[in-house]
Amino acid sequence: MGHEGTGFVEILGEGVSTDTLGTPIKEGDRIVYAAVFPCHRCHLCLKGNTNWCANREYPTAGVWPYFTGTYADFLYLPPRHPFFRVPDELPDAILGL
Repeated sequence: MGHEGTGFVEILGEGVSTDTLGTPIKEGDRIVYAAVFPCHRCHLCLKGNTNWCANREYPTAGVWPYFTGTYADFLYLPPRHPFFRVPDELPDAILGL
């Protein structure tokens, strides 16, 4: 367990049909998602550098509602959060950082 998120799409939000790269996505597909949750409002996010977001947040086990992120059974990815469909032939063991 760690901060590298891998899972399956349970439910897609309204209007979501592709991942961050434009690859078609559907419920049941395996994905990886960015560990950093950017604000999309600071100067770094607005320049496209969401990995350096000044207001970034991380899912954590020590803050209520405890055991979110990769420790949770389900995780909500907010709109515009980076995620990528994983090809079926790639094993989970190589998907972490």
